[in-house]
Amino acid sequence: MSAIDLTSSEIKNKILCLISESTDKLTPQSLIRIFTKKPPFVKSQIKSALKELVYDGKIEYTSHYGCTFIEQSFNKPVRISDTIIIAPPCNTCKTDHGRTVVKINRGVSFGSGQHPTTRLSIIGIEYVLSRLSYLKPPMNTSALDIGTGSGILAIVSVVLGINSAIGIDIDPCAIKESKDNVLLNQLGDRIKIYNHDIDKLKTRFSLITANLRCPTIISICPTINKLTERRSAVVISGIKIYEIEKIVDTFSANNFSFFWEKKEKGWASIVFLKNE
Repeated sequence: MSAIDLTSSEIKNKILCLISESTDKLTPQSLIRIFTKKPPFVKSQIKSALKELVYDGKIEYTSHYGCTFIEQSFNKPVRISDTIIIAPPCNTCKTDHGRTVVKINRGVSFGSGQHPTTRLSIIGIEYVLSRLSYLKPPMNTSALDIGTGSGILAIVSVVLGINSAIGIDIDPCAIKESKDNVLLNQLGDRIKIYNHDIDKLKTRFSLITANLRCPTIISICPTINKLTERRSAVVISGIKIYEIEKIVDTFSANNFSFFWEKKEKGWASIVFLKNE
């Protein structure tokens, strides 16, 4: 197939696929180099496609440490999983049957949906709540999101069926932004956000989510065990693929069974079920 044979839409789709599948952040220059190494792509086509994708709101230029990168844009609704669509506050998004829109105000706190670990966490929550008849009846369920950031995982847990949720964080910005996002989704009566350390909690939960790095997850695993009730589930993310075995060994030693995993761009999410 020659460059002439490829439509603008096909070129843009290939660019979007590359951005979504790349394990590294891509600069405009590196993306153009990848496509123009061999036919059928030419530089002018790629530049034109990038401009159109930015104009359409599907990608955006971001700056990190003085370097410009191209990333998927979340200024328009983005489907994260089978049932969850993330949208900015001002966007009115119509959904198909069976899909739910979660509105997230993009701030400084982690959890806008851009990072693979957030997406993996949401897919893990969806797996637990949509495909498992493991938890007790919905009206008796509660969730805890450790290091809640934007509050997105607590919100998703509730919109997918958990009765009530608590999000904890020690970052003042995260506390403010997560509370705002909870209100934005009209869930103030079902989700509470606290500036708490996990050791201060005494309640037991049906579902615990933790999108944190591996050393932190390992250190709090015994506490997670104490905070989970019988027939509960834990969704872990924020870990690299090579850390999976270490996490599984740690949770297996704390009364949990490995149940499910998913990987994206070198990151992983794992679902554990409580044995007792």
